Amino acid sequence: MAAERKLKGEIDRTLKKVQEGQEVFEGLWVQVHDCDNSNQREKLEGELKKEIKKLQRLREQIKAWIAGADIKDKQPLMDTRKSIEKDMERFKVCEREMKMAGRAGVAKPTDPKEKAKDDAREWINNSVEALTAKVEESEYELEELGLGGGKKNRKPPPRVAELEEIVGRHKEHMGRLEKVLRCIDNETIHPDELEDLKSDMEMYLSGEGEEDGIDYSQVDVMYDELLDRLDALDQSALAASASAAGGKHGSKAKEDAERERERERENERQRAAAAAAKAQLIAQGNNNIRLAEEDEAASLRKPSAQAQSTKQQQQQHPQPAIPLVVP
Repeated sequence: MAAERKLKGEIDRTLKKVQEGQEVFEGLWVQVHDCDNSNQREKLEGELKKEIKKLQRLREQIKAWIAGADIKDKQPLMDTRKSIEKDMERFKVCEREMKMAGRAGVAKPTDPKEKAKDDAREWINNSVEALTAKVEESEYELEELGLGGGKKNRKPPPRVAELEEIVGRHKEHMGRLEKVLRCIDNETIHPDELEDLKSDMEMYLSGEGEEDGIDYSQVDVMYDELLDRLDALDQSALAASASAAGGKHGSKAKEDAERERERERENERQRAAAAAAKAQLIAQGNNNIRLAEEDEAASLRKPSAQAQSTKQQQQQHPQPAIPLVVP
């Protein structure tokens, strides 16, 4: 009975989220079609896309409840799902209009080479977008699984680990595709080389490959023929980073040496200033300094005079020699 009440409360919260999301979607829909500023319209279209994705995630949860046997009255869920699907169709129409408007404003390249590169870029961007949508769906399901009550230290269900692996794999593919895009721009990968990757990615995104028993756990397998270029791109980025870091260290050492030379020059200036001040005082007749210098000179001469007097006395009064007695 408690589990049934809990499920009913979760369904009510979800239906309320759908209602609020559809109200936001409708408001954005009106703003998009009433907006004449292209920049503002593009911003509104991005917000519209975010809202429809939120509704799509809620739709997936509703479909799971409809397929389950825990709910007797499924009509409200079915009506809500149909309502979301209508909004999805409306967004598809809007998306086609956006693409057509963008193409109308941009001149198509006449060079076959540039056209092939543009087609490759468009495919990569569409694939990254599809992977992003799958990541969001899996992350939403992870959030739902984490909302369950009970002990905090209980063992997570196996589905959690499976979803985390799926999310990680999707993100790896997104990273690889972004590198492929950079290689296309740098012309280290030719668009014709993507044919096998396109076929494999299509099967991966549709789920047909898993149904056929294809192992997708190793992401690099799909990019096997392109790995040398992708690795070279990584090495180039690392070398650039190391060069920038080395330049920073070299600049610091140069600054330290310059500071040390400046300290030495400052000490020299201070010593020169002290010597000049002393000379000026002497020139102005400072007797104390003159007398001190004369006393110092006299003290240095005094030992020499005493030694000379002692020597003269020894010459005038020589001491008698002591006879040597031999036994």
